[in-house]
Amino acid sequence: MIKYSFFLHSVLRCLLFLTFFNLQGQIDPNIYKFDSGEGLSDDVKKIIRDNVKDKSVVFIGESVHYSGSDFLAKTKVVEYLVKELQFTDIAFESDFFGLFFDHSKLNIFPHWSKSVQCQKLFDIVEKENVNLWGFDNQLHSKYSANHFDAKLKEFLKSHGILVEDRFLELTGKVAKNYYNTKEVLTKTDVEYVHKNLEILLNNDKVKDDLLWYQILDSFRSALLIYTTHYSLSKAVPIRDAQMAKNLNFITKRLENRKVIVWLANAHMSNCNEKFMKGKTMGFQYARMNPNSSYSIAVGSLILPPRTEKDIIKAHRDRGSLVHFLPALNENFFIDVIEIRKKRPEIANAVYNDNDIFNLNNSKAKWFQHFDAIIFVTNGEEIKRID
Repeated sequence: MIKYSFFLHSVLRCLLFLTFFNLQGQIDPNIYKFDSGEGLSDDVKKIIRDNVKDKSVVFIGESVHYSGSDFLAKTKVVEYLVKELQFTDIAFESDFFGLFFDHSKLNIFPHWSKSVQCQKLFDIVEKENVNLWGFDNQLHSKYSANHFDAKLKEFLKSHGILVEDRFLELTGKVAKNYYNTKEVLTKTDVEYVHKNLEILLNNDKVKDDLLWYQILDSFRSALLIYTTHYSLSKAVPIRDAQMAKNLNFITKRLENRKVIVWLANAHMSNCNEKFMKGKTMGFQYARMNPNSSYSIAVGSLILPPRTEKDIIKAHRDRGSLVHFLPALNENFFIDVIEIRKKRPEIANAVYNDNDIFNLNNSKAKWFQHFDAIIFVTNGEEIKRID
């Protein structure tokens, strides 16, 4: 009996061992070393080149805005796209209005513009004359705070459109106060601004000016999330819908130019699932521009709150995406498009991402959400420039 039990136990261990390698072997041909020295590996360069040759937009996401290691990995992709594939513009998840009129990194959220890990990115931007844009409806930049009301007044005057001084004064307060707007404007003020925005957006002269129609439409959505629908459950869907429209406006305006989109993974998924709670900018943009973009999600494995112990455990778990990685001491690139073509049973299966993608839910059909995935082994949090 003891010999039989030992034999059975040995057989089971062998089966588990073979199953493990069989599962890994199913997608191993589609997993590549991500980087080589300071740049991308040749395999990854070829995969990206082949997949973006007929695309005008490449989304590059990050897990969280405090992951400096994600920024470094993204920068390697950006450098390749800019220097070798002629991408000329980068649109950030930052102030649409501010960056449209002032293409300065000062108008980009500080977790990027003041991050040590993003300085190589901005060196590339400067040396290669890359243009900076924004698509976020949030007017967070100093440029917006200092210039929105004056720019609006200038536009209205040049088109002979009359508004009350009160309207210009209140819009200026909105641009200056960001999410504190609800403390500065009364309910009556908010209703007044909304009413006048509706009038302007229905004005034929405004409709004919595509830029200012977009600016005012974006401003209206910002006012909503600042003052009325500021809970996450209501604000997120409004913001993502507007970001999709703003990005669509930018890429249409930059027709025949290649654009990199720098943002969080959470806003660039190809899917529209209930658990995403309205974080569907990528999905909405893709519907407006079918077959025009390629999405690369980036995630650092060992990054707070995830520990090395958590990742080792995930690597042993057949239900985890981490389990597919050949090792935990290198950075890897997964060619998801090829997996969808050749292994639909895997592409349509639910896996645990161990909260690496940061999309509100850990279990999903992740190979449907993104076109490629980069896993960075050792995470590091951002360091701010003094």
